[in-house]
Amino acid sequence: MSSVRSQCCWWHFSIAQTPASIAVILFNTDGSENRRYIPIDYLSKEIIPGDKLFTMQGASLYHFGIMTSNVHNAWMRAVCGRLKSDYSYSNTIVYNNFPWPNPSEEQKKKIEQTAQTILDARAKYPESSLADLYDETV
Repeated sequence: MSSVRSQCCWWHFSIAQTPASIAVILFNTDGSENRRYIPIDYLSKEIIPGDKLFTMQGASLYHFGIMTSNVHNAWMRAVCGRLKSDYSYSNTIVYNNFPWPNPSEEQKKKIEQTAQTILDARAKYPESSLADLYDETV
């Protein structure tokens, strides 16, 4: 893979590199049925994701807000595959077929504000993992 192509498509299998100008949303593709929400994180550009993580390159707070919403979680539970009773998230089945809304600018701002509120609430518990924060039995 040429260095130019590798720079624009860093997620393709080649050299592990992350461009310096993007944020990513990521979450584990295998999850517990015991969680009401998928533990999704909005991370900085320095993170290099592993093979069991789903990523959205260049994601905004709006994307994070939609991915963490009740609507997306209900969609995921309805269409995703299962391993035992746990979900197995797939980009081809769940994400690519998700009916993304077409919000007004005002609605988009509210979604972004809610997404930021989620991140701010998590920041209050820096020692807790996403697994801990989203486990209702803890």
